[in-house]
Amino acid sequence: VPALRQCSARLSSSTLSSKHVRWSRPPLLLSSPIYPVRLHSTSINTSISSVHRTENFLEVTWRDRRTSRYPSIFLRDTCQCAKCWHKSSQQRSYDFIRDGLNTDITPQHVTLSSDGKSIILLWHDGHETILDATWLNDHELCPDNTHLSSKYLRLPEPALWSASEMAKKIDNLRFPLHRLFNESEVVYNWLIQLLTHGMTIVTEAGTEPGTLKKFREHVALLKETAYGETYFVKSIAEANNLAYDASALSLHTDLPYLDHEPGIVMLHCLSQGPPGGETFFTDGFQVLNRIRQEDPLLVETLSEVVVRWASRGHDPHSGRSYHYEAEHPVVTLSKSKQVEQVYFGFFNRDSRLSTDPDTAFQWYKAFHRFGQLSEDENNQFRYQLKPGEIAIFDNRRLVHGRGPLSKAAAAVRCLEGGYCAWDDLLSKLRVLHREFQA
Repeated sequence: VPALRQCSARLSSSTLSSKHVRWSRPPLLLSSPIYPVRLHSTSINTSISSVHRTENFLEVTWRDRRTSRYPSIFLRDTCQCAKCWHKSSQQRSYDFIRDGLNTDITPQHVTLSSDGKSIILLWHDGHETILDATWLNDHELCPDNTHLSSKYLRLPEPALWSASEMAKKIDNLRFPLHRLFNESEVVYNWLIQLLTHGMTIVTEAGTEPGTLKKFREHVALLKETAYGETYFVKSIAEANNLAYDASALSLHTDLPYLDHEPGIVMLHCLSQGPPGGETFFTDGFQVLNRIRQEDPLLVETLSEVVVRWASRGHDPHSGRSYHYEAEHPVVTLSKSKQVEQVYFGFFNRDSRLSTDPDTAFQWYKAFHRFGQLSEDENNQFRYQLKPGEIAIFDNRRLVHGRGPLSKAAAAVRCLEGGYCAWDDLLSKLRVLHREFQA
């Protein structure tokens, strides 16, 4: 308890206040990346003290004196009986619209079990719904999820970082490939760290091309594009993409010209020549946090002006021609104005802006400030990938780039890249969480 209080005090005094840039999820307390998984538990009392019917609603009072309200139509719609819920598929089979049910309903009778662990609802058509108190608690209608029981996974808040902070953390964000492919607890904690910090380094991966494709067998499917399931980043003459040129590569997010930009980028270092060609990483959420403190209107402008992103050409590795276009603002915000995603870059940004001249000028001021802070050496973490290492990072949050390559370095350096969708990685995380609960 004293240690937790000290931790809480440090968090509350942090300059990276979560009120500026955060996800609406309570944090997880984690041990070292490859230590055993710590699952969240709750001390909330999920026994019911009393229930009270009102018109169209049911009011539940818990034994810890909390009160919850549920629309009656919600309780009928979420009935868990065999007629309404398909057990093997874990899907709802009851369709209240086809059943002709009116949304203005109230159960005819409500019975609370003597131990307060369940309620029985009798409806006008004779149907009976039995709901467990823990289920009711987990499905309480409220904006946050602090009331959830331990069987539900709580995703962590992002821990925003500067260059010096990431330099201190990076050694704790390394995961040996053989453990990632063979130990569920390591995969679980790797995913939590990726969500928390936005980047990890997988080590001991060897230098064999095709290693990234093994992720689909052990972790998640790869997202295929016109560049192939994986692609090779190597300097070539008359490059069709600046990533294949030896010059410096400015900060960007990958593939902003897709309607669904890949959530995760993987870069496997197969060979590395003389010094040069460092990879740069900047925490875009941390930069936006700083901008919001300076001038919140700049973030609003970046979220409101729609930018066209485009890329066209012929990929020499896959042999495919492509012409991608998509429209996104530089920043997407949730309904509660929290930052969800960053789209950034110069070489894939089209020259069309969907706005008026005055707003366009303000947009350039905001875009310039984001780029300026992203390039600041205090924010930009530089890392020289070694052969056998894989940098895996959050493409929604981090902007990345590369330093220039000498002629000697360009002749040797080769990376194999690939993409994953967060949907698949979060699916893996939930499956593991359920297994650990069992």
